[in-house]
Amino acid sequence: MSRKKQKLRIPYPKPGIQFWFWMTEKDTQNAPPILCTSMLKDPDLQQLNNLIKLHPIGEDKAHNGVGVIDRSGRFNFNLIDAPEGILQSIASWVKKNISAQPELSRLRNMRILSINQEGIVAKVYEDQALWEGIESTELGSGYLASKVLSQVKPGTKAWFEFGTGDEQQYLFISTHSDDPTGNILAKQSQEINKTGSFQKISAVLKCMEDSGKFILSSETRWSNWQKLLLGFVTQNPSLHALLSASLVQMGKGKVLAIQPLSQKEPPKKKDRSTALFDRSIALLGAMKTGEELYYWLGGGHFVVEDSKSVLRKNTEELRKAEGGMHGRFALSEKGYILFRSTYAHNDFLLSLSKWTKKHYRMHKQVLVLRKSRFCQVDSKGM
Repeated sequence: MSRKKQKLRIPYPKPGIQFWFWMTEKDTQNAPPILCTSMLKDPDLQQLNNLIKLHPIGEDKAHNGVGVIDRSGRFNFNLIDAPEGILQSIASWVKKNISAQPELSRLRNMRILSINQEGIVAKVYEDQALWEGIESTELGSGYLASKVLSQVKPGTKAWFEFGTGDEQQYLFISTHSDDPTGNILAKQSQEINKTGSFQKISAVLKCMEDSGKFILSSETRWSNWQKLLLGFVTQNPSLHALLSASLVQMGKGKVLAIQPLSQKEPPKKKDRSTALFDRSIALLGAMKTGEELYYWLGGGHFVVEDSKSVLRKNTEELRKAEGGMHGRFALSEKGYILFRSTYAHNDFLLSLSKWTKKHYRMHKQVLVLRKSRFCQVDSKGM
């Protein structure tokens, strides 16, 4: 197996995909500092082990772990006692090699979760500035499709093809002015279908002259594709102009059905509950021993803040609807979290456990809650 094939072992960033990985902070010269294989395609680690044997660094000077792709398509690497500087080493290597290997852009904005010997996330390494200027230029990427989408002006049309496979998805858009017969898009489709087996839907994309909104017309029933296409568009912010598109099913020159791609207009900002969730995850991931935070738990929500007054303000609507439990907590020197409240909250730990189990696969920061304890205190905190 050639070193080139080693470099291409990066799973497609489909949310929920788990993968094995090997990485090193050592100088690898021209060899990759990271290797990955999908658990789906490599359940027994045989493929990854073969790649490691061919790597010049070798097994002794590197680290192994398990990762997951979160709902935004970002790679999360869970590594025991991750060394300082390893993220910078990987980002630097990607920048040097991305022109020859566009698929390396899949690692953009990756983060490394350093886990201590007790299984608790001790530190999170992430830095968007390291990836500045890196966009996905691999065949069928949302970024490349968005470049063509921006050329589809009111009153004009384009060819449109969306495909999905076991792990990978793609989108091609080609304007009628640049590709009158559709041959350019057809060649792109042939090229990407050499890499795997895909199901696909073809359509004509039209930008309405009066409203500027998009219409996608196809002979295929959109009901089987709406959810898949919506997921792809949502995951690629540069394609969000399509969120307000209408999906039109045609038959014998007649309109048979019309449905929206999304029930909502393109979001201008994060949903309130999503913003609170992201904020809570960030605070849990950055917790330090002895640092005190405030919580509210209820109705399937767990909200964390570093200010009691801010917590009350941010959860006002939730408290009216759900009631819930609230108090304060801190990370002890022994590695467990102690929750305190002036109320008994007999089912607090059970509710917290359910919330943790729901989210830990995508957000390893919540693993810090696994060894939580609860204590009822008086008004003085005693």
